[in-house]
Amino acid sequence: LIFFFFLTGDYLAEPDGEIVLCNQAFVDIFGFDSREEAIGSNLANLYLAPLSWPNFVQLLSENKVLERYERAGRHSDGTIRHVIETVLGTFNAKGELLRIKGYVFDDTESKVATARLQRRNKELESAVADRTRVLQEKQEHLQAIWDSAFDAIITIDRHGLIETANRATEKMFGYAAAELLGQNIKLL
Repeated sequence: LIFFFFLTGDYLAEPDGEIVLCNQAFVDIFGFDSREEAIGSNLANLYLAPLSWPNFVQLLSENKVLERYERAGRHSDGTIRHVIETVLGTFNAKGELLRIKGYVFDDTESKVATARLQRRNKELESAVADRTRVLQEKQEHLQAIWDSAFDAIITIDRHGLIETANRATEKMFGYAAAELLGQNIKLL
């Protein structure tokens, strides 16, 4: 059955691709002016690459049904439409393809949005990597200042426990910085 007012673009076609019947959603997805224009036209013309149609027919003949088959199609204005379709073949007793019934869903907006998100994600990853590099350089610079200071520098928490100590602290008090970590400042 072909539903004339449905979200999927439904069609019925001959094995050579000639469209026998379609609904308005199919017309809209591929940009035909009317159902009358679509009927009699060829599905092969809606495929992006010339060899796509024969490959599609071969795949359908081998599998009899294609579910959620994703492909790029051509809109009448030349733009690419990303579609997902379920296609059923009708075969004779010899296994020859007699009819093709398909249900096409236009997934173009989703594909475009996904591509946009992937691009934005790469941009953000690059920005994070750049910012991380800058922060690491700053940290290395501050660490160099910390390590080369002539005065003892110690940081403590609110309980008076030593969190960090520089090299000058080690020289001044005779303890390795690692020994001082977690000790009370009163030790010094």
